[in-house]
Amino acid sequence: MGSGYSYSYHFKVAYSIGKTTITSVKGKKKALTVKWNKKAKASFYQVQYIKKGTYQDYGWNRAKTVKVSNKSKSRTIKKLAKKRTYYVRVRVARTISGVTYYSSWSPKRAVKTK
Repeated sequence: MGSGYSYSYHFKVAYSIGKTTITSVKGKKKALTVKWNKKAKASFYQVQYIKKGTYQDYGWNRAKTVKVSNKSKSRTIKKLAKKRTYYVRVRVARTISGVTYYSSWSPKRAVKTK
């Protein structure tokens, strides 16, 4: 290649992470418990929850997110309002070489606190 051209190659590597599904959501007194299917090689999970009225006004923009260990397959969220409906969703995260990749969110599930 003596014609004086230089070539640059760029590769983008994307990791595909399968999303998890919520197996059950139960309302408790001013709390809720969410359970999901564990995924192999997950670094951690994220659980997001939002009150129904806030969701209707702002969507997921004002939702609270909780980081959960990869050893867990459930989480209890406390200090919620009583007798209110909340929406919950979960996703899987995996860290590879210092970069965190996220799966898509599971479908939302509704639950009413007691």
